[in-house]
Amino acid sequence: MITQIQKENGEEYEVETKGKPTFTEIYPHINTDIIEIVSLGKSFELWVDEEGLLKQKLLNTFATKLLQTYYNAQGINHQARIVGDVAIIKRGKENVWWTNRWRVWWGY
Repeated sequence: MITQIQKENGEEYEVETKGKPTFTEIYPHINTDIIEIVSLGKSFELWVDEEGLLKQKLLNTFATKLLQTYYNAQGINHQARIVGDVAIIKRGKENVWWTNRWRVWWGY
């Protein structure tokens, strides 16, 4: 499975794993030791640093806009603020990461 890594500085790259990635495989890519899973519906998850705000990490603009767009589509009035590096996990059995489709779907 392909996991998209979105760094707080805007850099992005992919990590390939057999099946759904494990925390151990993702920890070094998002620079954390405690992962919080943020659901984006049935299709995707954001894996973020649970203590990112306490560690005063920088705002991850892409992940924040992504989560805010999801919340707005659901009618949820919440000002999302995602900091630090993020892993975007595709739920399900598909072994494909659709970067362009993802960006079109979310308006990026």
